[in-house]
Amino acid sequence: MAIVLYQPPTIEAHEDRHPVYVKDCRTCRYLKHSPGWEKELTYFHPREPARKIVSFGCRRLPNGDIKMGCPACRDSSKTDAWGLFEVDQLSMFQLANVRKHHKSTQHIKAVAEYFGVPYPEYRAYVDHCEEHETLNVPRTIKFAWAIHVCHAGESHSSFPSFLRFNDIPKENCRNVLTDESRKAVAKMQHCVSYADREINDFPVLENCVRLAQACDDRDQCLSLRYRAVTLFPVTKIHDRFGGLLRDYGFSQLDICEAIKRLWKYIMFLL
Repeated sequence: MAIVLYQPPTIEAHEDRHPVYVKDCRTCRYLKHSPGWEKELTYFHPREPARKIVSFGCRRLPNGDIKMGCPACRDSSKTDAWGLFEVDQLSMFQLANVRKHHKSTQHIKAVAEYFGVPYPEYRAYVDHCEEHETLNVPRTIKFAWAIHVCHAGESHSSFPSFLRFNDIPKENCRNVLTDESRKAVAKMQHCVSYADREINDFPVLENCVRLAQACDDRDQCLSLRYRAVTLFPVTKIHDRFGGLLRDYGFSQLDICEAIKRLWKYIMFLL
């Protein structure tokens, strides 16, 4: 059984069966997204910045598939799925769930043990870093991002591209939103989307004769957009942002219920 601390796996062993990306394949997901996850899910030694450990890794199987695990938890002799490199549920191969493990108390204890640092000291260091990173994203940028997401329907993974497009200097803003920043953006999105809907969407929904919807769920972030056709005063097609919902579940039934919740919220406001 070959276990690696962290190494972006090559696609050669898997491409024979899946020459193109398959959304419902855990190996395809890992191959595509793990390099981006590494940038966010890495811990550093508090006094030796050159020493670091990524919060996930992979175990390659003979058939080319992989299972995920955690190097720090393995070194701490933990016997859960992360410590044994036995994480193979498809739903776990997304940033939101890997991040949950990354931020768990048991994992941080394992990282502190890996670095040889007492847990209380390392916990304080992690909390300080998260607070500092949150403050490094100015509120004006969060607000601009919230407006952009409301109209473009993109997920937080596009935040670095948003910064580059608007020429925001790297030294002025961290290019990955922390959990606290995401919560602030979510509140802003709620206010922005309501104001936008009140001005532009209500007349369209009240007078439309045809309605179609499109949904996108990535990183436990479900966005709903719809297209409406109105005949008065002239025939016109309207593309609108319907709503955004986070942490709604993983099954198809959960997604359907989340869409119903979004539409109930929209119709209630009418």
